Amino acid sequence: MIEKEELLQKLNNILAECVPRDFAFVDSSYYLIKEWGYVRMSLAYGGSHPANNTFNAGITCIIRINQIEEFWEDFSSDLNISFINHSLINPIHTFSVSSGIFRANDQLGIDTSSNILSPFNNHESGLANFKNHIKEKIDNQYIPLIKESLNIKYLDKSINESISLDDDLTRYILNSDGLIFRRTILAKISGNSLFEDICNYQRSAFSQYGELSQIPKYAFFKNIPYVYETVVSRLNKIQTNSSLRWNI
Repeated sequence: MIEKEELLQKLNNILAECVPRDFAFVDSSYYLIKEWGYVRMSLAYGGSHPANNTFNAGITCIIRINQIEEFWEDFSSDLNISFINHSLINPIHTFSVSSGIFRANDQLGIDTSSNILSPFNNHESGLANFKNHIKEKIDNQYIPLIKESLNIKYLDKSINESISLDDDLTRYILNSDGLIFRRTILAKISGNSLFEDICNYQRSAFSQYGELSQIPKYAFFKNIPYVYETVVSRLNKIQTNSSLRWNI
């Protein structure tokens, strides 16, 4: 059985071998940094299990698009969303290809239904299997999904085909922190005909936010209506661009 410290080192070395060559190592993750934002791939470690001599590990992949996030993220502290200003790379991301709607992507014929973490035997053969698993995941799932999803219509469709939101926000690929702003931004930029209806749907929760703000840990909810209307005001000054794409 490989001890935790050595195991983590080996797993990170494997990830370094598997990520595309144009990714750079920054703050314990691998980034493809572009003018429009970044793609980040990171090791996901779920711990080792001595009883059956296994470990659980995988890889997460998130994407940030500056053009979307910059409409609202200056209010992140007012919304109790972590935004580390001194970070080398802005930590607020837009969406993930590790979860959400990509669990069943019929258009690409890619099955991503498995959990991010998978079990492997805690010895060298298990590490070899982990490497094959990660290489397959990156080359045949994540990279094709990233290329397909980096366009405004695709991202808008992932959440704005209907006006209401599902109670289970994890079914969406978008980052749930700031989700109501993100979906509104996508609707406006993409020229979604439901934009005004989506705005009114989000406004319908304002009174509920006011009630929740009376609970100390939810005090920041009182800021949501003002932030939302500010974002909508900013959006009303821009032109739609339904053909907008970003490339890797």
